[in-house]
Amino acid sequence: MDFERNYRVKFLSKQINVGIRSFSTLPPSSKMNSWFLTGFCDAESSFSTLIQFNSKFKSLWRVKLIFAIGLHKKDISILQKIQATLGVGKIHIHGKDSVQ
Repeated sequence: MDFERNYRVKFLSKQINVGIRSFSTLPPSSKMNSWFLTGFCDAESSFSTLIQFNSKFKSLWRVKLIFAIGLHKKDISILQKIQATLGVGKIHIHGKDSVQ
């Protein structure tokens, strides 16, 4: 046996997929893979708590829990796919070049 790097490949085309490739990280189905979504959210999302004074509430305070994903505006299709997968959420323009 020898090192793998020393083995010759007779038919390189059989090892390389020469068909049309999609360079998107999104799966082709209408719903995202849950493992992809988990990893994506781990990198690009945040949780926050908003506490505001509001006289409409009996306690006089409004507590709002927020889960947000912030991306560049060119990646809005990713947010739309996440929204379709989870079935909740709103997409907002957030600044000049970002969406949330």
